[in-house]
Amino acid sequence: MAIANPFFMHLFFYPFHDISLLQFGEEESQHLKVLRAKEGDEIFVINGEGSFAKAVIQSIQKRTFIAQVISIEQHPKRQTGFHLVVAPLKQNDRTEWMLEKVCEMGVEEISFISTKRTERDKLNFERLQKIVQSACKQSKNFWFPKLEPTIIPFDTFVKQHHSGKKLIAYCGGNFSTIDQELNKVAALIMIGPEWDFTE
Repeated sequence: MAIANPFFMHLFFYPFHDISLLQFGEEESQHLKVLRAKEGDEIFVINGEGSFAKAVIQSIQKRTFIAQVISIEQHPKRQTGFHLVVAPLKQNDRTEWMLEKVCEMGVEEISFISTKRTERDKLNFERLQKIVQSACKQSKNFWFPKLEPTIIPFDTFVKQHHSGKKLIAYCGGNFSTIDQELNKVAALIMIGPEWDFTE
């Protein structure tokens, strides 16, 4: 039996697989408290890997909610997707805004690179992962994008990724026409910092 349409409900995150009892952490439990959830309420949970579950709250404790899974649907992963490779922006809030929007769009993987003109060399990846989770819940995206938890030097990244369709956003030089079939293949897209890539 199909679960109700997820686009009309709040989604919660829990990294479940084949388990039937969910014990939420402090952040999701606080979200449930704000929504005034109570024992016996039905909630809907995603695990970031395509699973969408209906569960019932069994008990409410001081810092956690415990719920019993009733049913699970598995949503297939997209056949193709974009790997976004971007240099961190000088203003951290702009990097976070960008991350939120590309998650809503359904980007499959996100990597951060350092270039000669990159002005920020550190990111709070724990915070960025929370932004990924929140954006995917808001946009009802059942598959969380893979977030590379480090900033990789440009030259190192290029050496590691030498196959497949690759595009680079660059303000200088000649522009080439973007392939109209791009949306049908997996592609890697590189975007530089505020002052762009060097030649």
